[in-house]
Amino acid sequence: MQEPECVMSEIADLMALQHIARSGDTEDTSLWRCRAACSNRDPNMWHPQIGEAAVEHAAKEVCHGCDVKQPCLRYALEHHEEHGVWGEMNQTERKRLAQAQRRSN
Repeated sequence: MQEPECVMSEIADLMALQHIARSGDTEDTSLWRCRAACSNRDPNMWHPQIGEAAVEHAAKEVCHGCDVKQPCLRYALEHHEEHGVWGEMNQTERKRLAQAQRRSN
């Protein structure tokens, strides 16, 4: 049985499983996810609706001090996450970062 602080919400677990199933990825994301500052928070916080800038800002504040911010961001970039805040970046910021990385290669 997992420790309470490492238990992810059912929604986040399902989303992760969907990404793994779609991509064929076998990486065990639970290694970093259970240590994430967001692991015991409402997943809706990381998927703000249009116009919910305060919610997005609050999510990024949690991410800012997170020990696994980089693996989280790498996961989002590798799996082409189209929605939400991952590794302290929203979808627009991740898209710009990915474009800049492609240009530099």
